Parts: sequence; C-alpha cells; structure tokens
Amino acid sequence: MTALIHPFQIASSTSKDGLHRSSEFPNYQINWHYWLHQKLPGVLTMSSNQQLLQNLYDAFNNRELETIVAAMHPDVKWANGVDGGFVYGRDAVREYWTNQYKVIQVQLETLKFETDENDRNVVTVHQIVRDLQGNLLADMTVKQIFTIENSTIVLYEIGETATIQAMIQQTKAANE
Repeated sequence: MTALIHPFQIASSTSKDGLHRSSEFPNYQINWHYWLHQKLPGVLTMSSNQQLLQNLYDAFNNRELETIVAAMHPDVKWANGVDGGFVYGRDAVREYWTNQYKVIQVQLETLKFETDENDRNVVTVHQIVRDLQGNLLADMTVKQIFTIENSTIVLYEIGETATIQAMIQQTKAANE
C-alpha cells in the first residue's frame, strides 16, 4: 500500500505521530525552492494576464467597447484585422471598432492561452464573422498576440492569417 504524504508532513522533523522526516525527502527543499522562486511567479503573472484577456474577450462579444479601451495603454498599437496595418491610440481603436460594428458582427471564442519566447500572450481564438443580417461571412481560427505591460495592452498583433476582408472574399468565392 502506498501512503499519501501531505506537504506539512514532509516539513516535520519528527516521526512520533507517523509524520515523515524531511531528511527522508532530500529533494523536497530543492523542488520547493524551484517552484516558489522560478515557476510560481510566472504562473501567477500568466494567470492574471489570461484572466484580463478572457474578461476583454467577454466584453468584446458583448460589445462593451469602453471596457476594452480602458484596458489599453493610451498609445496602444492595434492591428487592423479588417484592412491590415495598425491603428494607434485608444481613440483610433474606438473608431476602428465603431466602424466595424456598423458592417459586421464578430464573435470570438478563446481556445488556448500561451506565452511565447518574447513574453507575449498568444491567444488562439475561433472567430466567426457575420453580416448584420446574420449571414456567415467567415469562420476561422486565428492567433491573436498581446504585449501587456503594467496590466495594460500596449501592442496587439494578429498571427499569420489573412485579413477579415480577405477571408470574407474567400468565403464569397467558395459559395459562388
């Protein structure tokens, strides 16, 4: 029979009550130090960024534009997913989305959160684009890349994919 040992049992220096001596687990202190000082800070940082981004995706799907814009750095650089290129600053992003909302409906579902080698947050999303009548224009999976500093988005990029405009054209051509 294998005994399960609680971490507090390992920390004990006596075995009078059936607790194990820390000397019986020589790697415990090394592993604990590694996790506490190396892994835990990264996990906590990633988790808070993931939660921030998930909240913003929820806000986007509910068209809560001001909630999203408030989470951006005033001089944010934001990828223009419709036409390509970038827009700069909160006001430009607000205008970009306001114009987008007039012609298409975009729904985003987060599939996966990752952190790349440059400490950027890479989110794989399922993106569905419809016209204002609800007709499907595009259905794709894309990678969206965020650089976050001090809990604000300073840069948003789109992974290797066609613009929404190009995807809509591909969908129309396939349906003709």
